[in-house]
Order: sequence, then C-alpha cells, then structure tokens
Amino acid sequence: MKELTRAQKRAITATDRSMAVIAGAGSGKTTVLINRCLEIVGDSHAELDRILAITFTEKAAAELKQRLRHKLPPAAHHRLATAWVGTFHGVCARMVRQHAPLLGLDPSFAILDENASHLLMRQAVRSSLLARLSARDEQVSLLVDEMDFRNASALMEDLMAFRWHARLALKDPRSDNEREDRLLDASAHVYGLCEKAFYDSLGSEDALDFQELEIAALNLLDNHKDVLGSYPVSYTHLRAHETKAN
Repeated sequence: MKELTRAQKRAITATDRSMAVIAGAGSGKTTVLINRCLEIVGDSHAELDRILAITFTEKAAAELKQRLRHKLPPAAHHRLATAWVGTFHGVCARMVRQHAPLLGLDPSFAILDENASHLLMRQAVRSSLLARLSARDEQVSLLVDEMDFRNASALMEDLMAFRWHARLALKDPRSDNEREDRLLDASAHVYGLCEKAFYDSLGSEDALDFQELEIAALNLLDNHKDVLGSYPVSYTHLRAHETKAN
C-alpha cells in the first residue's frame, strides 16, 4: 500500500470530530474510509455495529466490506454480515424494511431496477394522458394543445424522474404571467394523475424503485420521530464516501 499522506493520516485518526474528505477518483478515499473505521473500532470489534458507512455503488460497497474483512480477525468476520456498510439505496432499503408497517408496506417488497422503473413511468404517463384525453379532461387537453402529446409526455416523464422535487415544486405553482399560471396548474394536475397511476402500478407489483426507497426513508424519518430518534443512538459514527469530479 502506498504511504499515507499527512492529510490522509489526519482524516483517519481524527475520530473525535466531523470531517469532510473531498478528493478525486483513485486518490485513496476508500483506503481512508476503511482505516478510519478500523481506527474507530480499535480492539472492540463490536463497535462495527455502531458505524454507518455508505458509498454509491454496489462494487464500492463490496470492496469496502472485503477490505475490512482482511483487516479483521476471523472471530469478528461475522459482524460484517450485519454491519451497516452499503450503498445509499441498500441502507434505505434496510431501514424501510425494518419499519415497513409504519409506512403501510410489506417488508418483502421487491426493488425495481432503473430500466423497469423507467418503463413503468412511461406506461403510467402515456396511459394517464390517453385516458384523460378520452374523458375530455380540460387540464390535460390544455397541456397537450400547448405542447403536443409527445412533449407533454416527455415533460411528465422528466418530472416523474425527480418525484420528490417535482411534488414540492408543483405544490402551489405560480408565476407573474396568466398563461404560464394556467400551464403550471395544468402541469400540476396532469403530474398528479401520472404519479397516481405510477404508484398504482408499484402497488400491484408490491415494489419500490430506487427513488421510492429514498422517499420512503425520508418519510419514515420525517413522520416518525421515535424512529428518527433511535438512529443517533444506534450509530455513533456516520461515514459517507463521495467522489468529487475533477
């Protein structure tokens, strides 16, 4: 292993404070994260249960666990099976499954990959638009007349790809222009129809996609203070692994 720099050593050993480590790809962030975790647990490998370590990809999470395993004595290897070391979505899924009844979910819910989620969103958007056009929904007709069907569908798909933000942005849409206000109101109305159709589809599949995992975790922590309060007690060390583009 390459000799650690002074900054890396400081990031590893300064475990009594919060710290942000910003570095480019291949600069040794995973090495720092692993050694910081080992610095925290010391000889008490039970402390692995008190660390929440998050990274972006399954590959990086697997590497993190593998390299931690190599540093631990065999007697402590079993603790990695239950350690909270994984991706953002993996951690969200674990959290949501543990408290699924509070969210009205079956703990055995499936998780859709990005391709399956995108297909379901597209079907929800197009079926909603076509059904409401047939029903002569004035708001849907206004949006399609202004943008045409293809562009209206594309707009709804884009909004569905950022559901948490779209919902907040369209909660009370207003501008300084009367025509824009009508279009914003129509967009909010149509988005609501598409979102409902999408959630109905998720419900029939007993599934969540990656976005819904994040949204469910946020709702859990926002609306159930007892759950929120339990995590600072459970995890005394929070670690996130992020790559900064050069």
